Amino acid sequence: MGRARVVDEHEEELCELLAVRLAHHGYEGLIATLTELFLRRACAKHALGPIRLSPDALRAHDWPGSVQELANVVEAAALLATEGVVELAHLEAAIPPPSARTSFEPRLDTDELPPMAEARQRFDRAYLCEVLRRTRGNVSAAARLAGRNRTDFHDLLKRHGVDASEFRE
Repeated sequence: MGRARVVDEHEEELCELLAVRLAHHGYEGLIATLTELFLRRACAKHALGPIRLSPDALRAHDWPGSVQELANVVEAAALLATEGVVELAHLEAAIPPPSARTSFEPRLDTDELPPMAEARQRFDRAYLCEVLRRTRGNVSAAARLAGRNRTDFHDLLKRHGVDASEFRE
């Protein structure tokens, strides 16, 4: 096991421990620390250049959600930031509306299992919709989040009958 993996495991443990404190206390410094950690991870994961967080952007939201929600929002905001700075507008665009703040868990909602090809199609469509929801319909950001190039992502949207404009506000 390499040193980087050990650090990642320790960061995960730290995040889990801090999640309890974050849920019960509104520690602004703790949120800032976690945000910086998640921003570094997003930049590394998506091969983004250095991105910093605008101090005003972080203070403008009270972060009532979980640590996982904070991680998701920071990742999506990093993908939306085009000038190397995550601004308030990027965070606001990445924050899901209260009605959509549920985890992404596609389910088989029938008693009979569908054929695997049909189940895969349902999953793929649900996944595409979730990625577009998190990026507010920004296809370039959604493609990066999904780890696909933009052309392939457009093809997937077309194949599954998903219209990105339905996710824009």
